[in-house]
Amino acid sequence: MPRSAQHLARAALGLACLAGPACSLFGPPSREEAQTLDVSLVNNADEAIHILARAEEFGPGNRISPGGARSVVVITSIGEPHEFRAGRNGQVLTTVTCTHTDDDVSNEAKVVIYSEENGSGGLACANW
Repeated sequence: MPRSAQHLARAALGLACLAGPACSLFGPPSREEAQTLDVSLVNNADEAIHILARAEEFGPGNRISPGGARSVVVITSIGEPHEFRAGRNGQVLTTVTCTHTDDDVSNEAKVVIYSEENGSGGLACANW
């Protein structure tokens, strides 16, 4: 992971400590308390879509072209749910909640996929 991403992840973890009981305020989190995951957000639809992680707002940085993808860093603990949203023109069209269940963060990549089937779009979690 690039050094700047590590600093950003640590800063986000520090903020999460203020809101979460599972994080130690007096030392670095243990492996059981928090893990950093790289999550790929993938657009399998024929139109561009915004796929948003927690606390993100609609913007050009999270708009994904058809067939495209982007990555986000998620700080999580096993069993902690994370909601992802997909939308267009500032409107949320669909959501999905992915829960980290694998203790081995080096295992398969965590993915959130947007696809349109039968005219309605949906998000799905893969390898969580």
